[in-house]
Amino acid sequence: MDLSIISQMLLAIIVITIMISPFFLKGDQAGEHILKLDTELKRALEQKQHMLLNIKDLDFDYDMGKISKEDHERLCEIYKAKSIVILKNIDRLEQKSSTNSA
Repeated sequence: MDLSIISQMLLAIIVITIMISPFFLKGDQAGEHILKLDTELKRALEQKQHMLLNIKDLDFDYDMGKISKEDHERLCEIYKAKSIVILKNIDRLEQKSSTNSA
């Protein structure tokens, strides 16, 4: 199995786990969950910046002739797919955060 497919599946499992975890929380855990939301949001924003840098580096490597067009296109699609998952996670966390603070 291709490494990119495995990494995408792993990322999807992590996102799904994060999304369903609030449904299994008990009373006292709810307050802790709000604090974790902020940490998760910060982590997701860092992941977003990391992916943007990866895409920028990928474009630079292609422009410098370090990688082929095919590799550039393939890796660009992988990074874009991962970025979409990260952005959806950020949106979800921001919605949860605003819901919990209201």
